[in-house]
Amino acid sequence: MFDINRNKGFVITLAVALVLIIAGVVLWRGAESGAVDAEGDLESYESSYQSVVTTYGGEPTEELVHKYESDTAALKEAAKELRAAAPKGELPTFTPNGFKDEVKTLQNKFYAVSGDKNISIPQDIGEGQWLGPEMPTEAELPKLIRQLVLIRDVLGVLLDGGVVEINAVDRNPQGLVEDETSMIDIDVVFDGGPAPRTARTQAEAKGKEHMYTAVPVMFNFRVPPQLLPELLVKIRNAPHFYRVRSITTTSEIESVGELQDPADVEELLAVELVVDHVLLSPAPGSDT
Repeated sequence: MFDINRNKGFVITLAVALVLIIAGVVLWRGAESGAVDAEGDLESYESSYQSVVTTYGGEPTEELVHKYESDTAALKEAAKELRAAAPKGELPTFTPNGFKDEVKTLQNKFYAVSGDKNISIPQDIGEGQWLGPEMPTEAELPKLIRQLVLIRDVLGVLLDGGVVEINAVDRNPQGLVEDETSMIDIDVVFDGGPAPRTARTQAEAKGKEHMYTAVPVMFNFRVPPQLLPELLVKIRNAPHFYRVRSITTTSEIESVGELQDPADVEELLAVELVVDHVLLSPAPGSDT
């Protein structure tokens, strides 16, 4: 019979040995797992490195680094020139009540102009939501003001530019949302330079730091084909930064006489035009 009391030393030694064995097994498995992870990371880094080597026919050189720096500086300069060239029209400020008053004022103005010119337009100029008792919130106002300024400018261009009728003004065109483009969304590509990659900036750490935001409004109208290019130029030359997001045209033929000669036929374009109001974000390191 094994006497534990008489063999305490042996039992303690055995227990310690078992603990050491178990600890060794645990540590060994942990080390093995770490080694596997490290091997996987090494393979990934090696693959990325080999991709660069393959792309440029050799290892990255000091010349390539200088090329990258030069092209990056050129991009920054181009961005600076864009900001300088972009229209800088100031946006008005309104309280919620003041905004509703402005909507009503513009509605009356454009409805009177359209009546004088005998041009059919949507009576609510796309702002029907705010012609009743509903009140916008303070949080909604920045976007609503941008839409209203866009509608004001584009309707002015259309009514002065020879359109036959304006069928619709839609502040929330189906399937289109505010475009918010951040630095981390953009692929930076340099000819003969570093491989295409996703730009990494402070925006990545902050989550979303947009280069610009673009709020769309859609206009449906009919116009003689020869007048459309001039309309687009006038929209581009407006005091705010407007971008044509999309334009779709359909040719329509109408008779204006007895169809005895070509002059009795008039061609019109039915146009669906989506225009963005674009706001550039402040340049990195600036307050404006």
